[in-house]
Amino acid sequence: LQNHEFDALLLFGQGLPKSTLFSAGINTPSHFDQKKFDDSLMVTSINKTINCANYMLDRTVSSMIDTLNMMKTFQLGVSLGCDLNRPELTLATVAAVLQIVISAFIGVKDFITEYSAPPSINLANYFSPTKTVVATSASLQRIEEKNCALMIDIGSMKAIVFGNGRMPHTLVMAVEKKTSSLVYEFAADLCAESLQNQSIRELLNTSTLILIPSIPYKQLYCYDYTSLMQFRPFVEKVLNIYPLIDYVILLGTGGMKVRYTDASGLGRVKDLALNYVSLHSLIGTIGSEMCNRNDLTPQSTVSEFHERMEKWQKAPDILLVQAACCYEQRQRLYAENKASLISTLSKRVQGLSGTIKGMYGKPVKAPVKLTVGGSVFYTKYDGYYYIWLSPGIYTVSVYKESYQPYTFSTEIALSKQTIHDILLTESSSSFSSLFNRKNFFVLFTAFCILVLVFIGLYRLIILHKAKSTKRWRDGFERLPLNDFDSNVSDDDDIVLGSTKSFLQRPY
Repeated sequence: LQNHEFDALLLFGQGLPKSTLFSAGINTPSHFDQKKFDDSLMVTSINKTINCANYMLDRTVSSMIDTLNMMKTFQLGVSLGCDLNRPELTLATVAAVLQIVISAFIGVKDFITEYSAPPSINLANYFSPTKTVVATSASLQRIEEKNCALMIDIGSMKAIVFGNGRMPHTLVMAVEKKTSSLVYEFAADLCAESLQNQSIRELLNTSTLILIPSIPYKQLYCYDYTSLMQFRPFVEKVLNIYPLIDYVILLGTGGMKVRYTDASGLGRVKDLALNYVSLHSLIGTIGSEMCNRNDLTPQSTVSEFHERMEKWQKAPDILLVQAACCYEQRQRLYAENKASLISTLSKRVQGLSGTIKGMYGKPVKAPVKLTVGGSVFYTKYDGYYYIWLSPGIYTVSVYKESYQPYTFSTEIALSKQTIHDILLTESSSSFSSLFNRKNFFVLFTAFCILVLVFIGLYRLIILHKAKSTKRWRDGFERLPLNDFDSNVSDDDDIVLGSTKSFLQRPY
């Protein structure tokens, strides 16, 4: 199967006539309406007995789908009823399913997505959780009118961005229809309580939150996830816009538990997962997960996904929160998760952050090496750094080529971010440090003075030579007195003495 590209993968099995979406991604046809599909399935199937297990909800089925790794295929499971002893009826149902799926691909009129009710920021005031996602556009507009967040489009996704751009950056994304309202209500609370609630105010002042209330072709029916690969295209699309995101919270259902991937290897994501369930009123940190359908192998409420994250362009730490069982129509998802969300995000920003600048306020280019104990970190953004640290006292050393080392001590408190701005001094041995703004004028002035001195010396030497080489008017050179040689020979006297006779001899 992996050697071919398919538009759709259909699975048929036993169970109450109902569909199960396995592709919670962009591969789902835009014209596919699961509710209408299920209604048609119930009409087509004359076998409506419900006293049998729905195999589509089994973990082995979803695991098999993930193993196929058919990332570009629409994957749909269809339960055909509990009595499959009449092949002619089963084949008729299969034929009807194929016709509906083909119609979804060739394009039929989509269902109406507009409601006339006036939208509220608190969507629960007007719609039940199954309908809240329908009013997305109007609700986003109301949140934007409060001027408490930035609204941007990331492909076909709407993003609500809170904070002032400071590190760290965190992504919170709803991956199912049920949890879309949860993210909207969380965004509404961030707007309404950003001034009154100290925890929210500190959270927004020390970090950046990117909320995605709804992904394209979201999962309309839940099941227990065995992999995170199906969410990779959406997460990576957001990472392309916000590359500093290193922690992601995915909100879904299909259980009452949390799972995580520790891509960074820091161990923080397990700590944050335990923190999330400790404040959740229903999940709890002890015992097995309450939605587990297989009593022989109970599932823990906190566990790790062992994903092959090397396939990701940039793998962040991921926390998958499953906030409700599949058979529940919960009305209070946000109320049950609010404390866990705020506390986990506050603890997520815990650590050390600040700016890294040179002597004249210019951001120092990344990467800058920071060592804390036996751990080494490198900055990813010019002039800024963030390190997640557990509470305690630390000594931090900063290293950057052409700069002098910098060391300081700091204390980290629980769920608090310590801000320490770093000022690096360029090394005196650095050749480039001679040409900064301050030294340039001094060097230029010194250079000009040296040029003037050399010009003066040169002219003085030329003038001295000119004076010392003046000639007699008759053309002979005048010798200086100190050039007279007193040790001349007698022969010279004879030649030069004009008053003596050449033949005269002494007696």
